[in-house]
Amino acid sequence: MKKLLKNKKGITLVELLVTIALIGIVLSIIYNMFFISAKNYENMSNKVELNRDIRYFLIKIQKEISQARKANDSYIDENESKGKEGPIFIKAQKFCIYVDLDSDGKPELVQYYLENGNLMRKQVKSTDEKYPYLNFINFTESKVVLKNLDEGQKIEDIFKDIKIIDKESKNRQEYEETRKSVNLNFKIKGNAYEYYFFTKSKVEFE
Repeated sequence: MKKLLKNKKGITLVELLVTIALIGIVLSIIYNMFFISAKNYENMSNKVELNRDIRYFLIKIQKEISQARKANDSYIDENESKGKEGPIFIKAQKFCIYVDLDSDGKPELVQYYLENGNLMRKQVKSTDEKYPYLNFINFTESKVVLKNLDEGQKIEDIFKDIKIIDKESKNRQEYEETRKSVNLNFKIKGNAYEYYFFTKSKVEFE
């Protein structure tokens, strides 16, 4: 009788150890599945957030560029051969846009620039009352519009090939072409994004 009890106790202990081992394996599998799922969810959420930020930025800057207009007769570096500043240009490592954001007929100067791997944006209203608009002071606080751009990018790499659009009319005396185009190129987490924008207005601010 005692021998039978010992056998039963021995079998029970083995079963218990096997059960514990199986439970450990199952819990390990469940944990790994949960960890992988959580990581995938985090990556997906980050990707969705990134895509949302990029989409919002593209909508905003496309509107700003398309509505940009010539605000003064300045030349880049005072060198006429480089082309007039017109509605969009790069100066002092900043991409600049003259655009009427509040529909009052006067231009704001919008600037995009790089800071600590982020693309920043700020704007300022002209203090002049009529054309030409040359004075812009008291910029708004800068805001991040794109985060964590890949290293090595410069503002002239992001906003490149800024040039005057060829005139549609063959009559060179009809008007002075001030519209410009720009290629937008940037990289985030190894992914390259490329876009083409152009200003639409052929007239200057009044």
